[in-house]
Amino acid sequence: MSYLDTLTINWKTKTISRPDTDKAEQFLGCIEDNYCTQHVLEPTRDHNTLDLVISNDPKMMYNVENMDRLDTSDNNMISVNLHFDNTYETYSKIRHDYDNANWQGIRQYLSNVSGRKNFGMMYRTHGTDSSK
Repeated sequence: MSYLDTLTINWKTKTISRPDTDKAEQFLGCIEDNYCTQHVLEPTRDHNTLDLVISNDPKMMYNVENMDRLDTSDNNMISVNLHFDNTYETYSKIRHDYDNANWQGIRQYLSNVSGRKNFGMMYRTHGTDSSK
């Protein structure tokens, strides 16, 4: 694991304050190349934005609020509302339960169907020739 200097990134303008920070440039480039959004735009500790909330949908998070510090923490808290699209496509599929089929009833029904020759091998019995 390596240290990532995101302190040099201005998330509002998407610029880097010190050009000698290759990792920050690579990180910002990765965020932009993958069409991601960093939602925390205000400093969370002094003048630095230490908290990153990144998503691939800019509409997924809203009302990002930089709140006061919690107790003895030196970082501000972040509050974020999430929006999830919970619409689902539903479909139905008929599934036959062959384990509970009425096999005797099916056999009886098929034995009474007219035109049994159309079923071919299904009605051949051992020792008989169905071609006669």
